[in-house]
Amino acid sequence: MSGKHLGNHEVEFVEEAEVKDIPPPRQGVPGSSKPAILLALLALVIAVGVLLFGYQHWRSMRATLERVDLAVEQATRQQRDLENKLNLAVQTFESQQTILQSEKQLYLEQQQLFSAQESQLSQERTRLKEQSIRIQETLGAIHHRLASNSADWMVVEAEYLLQIANHRLQLEKDIPTALLALKNADDRLRESGDPAWIAIREMIAGETAALKAVNQIDVAGLSSRLSGLVKQVKSLHFDIAQPSPAVPDTPEKDIEAAKRDRSFETLLDDGWNALKSVLVVRHHGQPVTAMLSPEQQYFVYQNLRLQLEAARMALLRRDQALYLSSLQTTEQWIEDFFDPTDPVVRAMTEELSKLKQVEINPELPNISGSLLVLRERLERISGGNKE
Repeated sequence: MSGKHLGNHEVEFVEEAEVKDIPPPRQGVPGSSKPAILLALLALVIAVGVLLFGYQHWRSMRATLERVDLAVEQATRQQRDLENKLNLAVQTFESQQTILQSEKQLYLEQQQLFSAQESQLSQERTRLKEQSIRIQETLGAIHHRLASNSADWMVVEAEYLLQIANHRLQLEKDIPTALLALKNADDRLRESGDPAWIAIREMIAGETAALKAVNQIDVAGLSSRLSGLVKQVKSLHFDIAQPSPAVPDTPEKDIEAAKRDRSFETLLDDGWNALKSVLVVRHHGQPVTAMLSPEQQYFVYQNLRLQLEAARMALLRRDQALYLSSLQTTEQWIEDFFDPTDPVVRAMTEELSKLKQVEINPELPNISGSLLVLRERLERISGGNKE
């Protein structure tokens, strides 16, 4: 076809052409007009059929062409999209390639930097190794020079530790510290490596065993128990009758002697004697009522506290005589002035009985033998060196 569409003029042209091809009817022949009309109608029907077929074919061709055009247009759009995507991919690839090249350059620069740092570290390790070797050689020389004096220093330290052990045991009664000092002294003699000190080490071992056999008292625990008794004094209930005051005559000579021999223990005794001078306890089968004035009750409470505090002081000083005397005085006061049926009185009396049985000043062994022998040998060694 020369064109895509057929116009109305073309249809008319076809019709005219076909009409021209039909021979004109013969005039003057009436018998032949009927077939001619039929032929003309037949030709007209054929022409109309051809026209209809051509029109239908034209429409189908037109629909086909429209579908083709639509497909071509879609393909063109898809092609443009693909071209755009391809261009974008190319641009992305080029940008990534640029980034990779820059990263590669950066990696090469960092690799060069690491290589330089590794070289510097290798040189530094070599320098440190050489310096360590020189330090070891120097320390070896110093150790060699001091090797002869190290044993002497250890022995001197052992002597000092033995002296500490004796001082702590004799002055402070501190058994744990004395045991630790003896152990450290034995360690120093052992580290010296000199077999000449074996006999002294044996003496230290014997003194350690003897010191461990001593029954160690819990000073802090006993002091806490006495403090608890001091706090319970105020809870005691009196059970005394009104006394008849009686002031004993005291010779002036006894007063002067008492002033000369004044001490903490005598002060407590004077307080107790003064209290007994104004109080008389009546014992009978019936319960009695406390008839002391508030000032006298306060005096009893305070003196009772003083006796317990004296027991605490004696505990810290390891004074067995003063410790027992204070506890016995406290127990006697409780028995004389307070209600024996009171639970607090009974509990305090039982606690005082237990505290009286504690030996606060056990006999300590003599651990000065090893120290004396060690000092004698050191003096002989130093005397021989001087000669």
